[in-house]
Amino acid sequence: ALSWAVRGAWRRPSDPAGAVADFDRALLANPQTWDALLNKAAALADRLNRPADAVVALDKLLERVPDHVDARAGRGVYLARLGDAARATADAAAVLKADPSPARLFQMAGLYAQLSKATPAAKAEALRLLARALRGGFDNPKLLDADPDLDPVRGDPEFRRLVELAKGLRA
Repeated sequence: ALSWAVRGAWRRPSDPAGAVADFDRALLANPQTWDALLNKAAALADRLNRPADAVVALDKLLERVPDHVDARAGRGVYLARLGDAARATADAAAVLKADPSPARLFQMAGLYAQLSKATPAAKAEALRLLARALRGGFDNPKLLDADPDLDPVRGDPEFRRLVELAKGLRA
């Protein structure tokens, strides 16, 4: 299982479909290879644009390990991309209760940014969480500039102000 999971992780950037097949082989060998399920979900959602299939994979993991924060956070983001606000916000609340770290605040800001496409009020929560992440020490300029989950709020003046403040702190 480990060999298939590692091979899938290496293949994911350039061959996501092959990576998914490798993760499936890892799961056949050992259904409790949680990293294979996480990586399979990421390949499905982020590389193959199949967030609904990623949710199914993470549902399986969360059935077995309900407190798996990475799985719940990923599922929440994928649900938000699909417009399932009720389930996404429930996952976000559970994630932030379990792990209010700056990195997790940033990830949940992306979740709410995705929800803002259909629910404009979610934009305020996305910006609030982003501000908390930055105040708390989140410092990954590459993600801040390029995370596609933030695209729905990227043009907002408050978002631009937060990014400029963060860049000023790094200078």
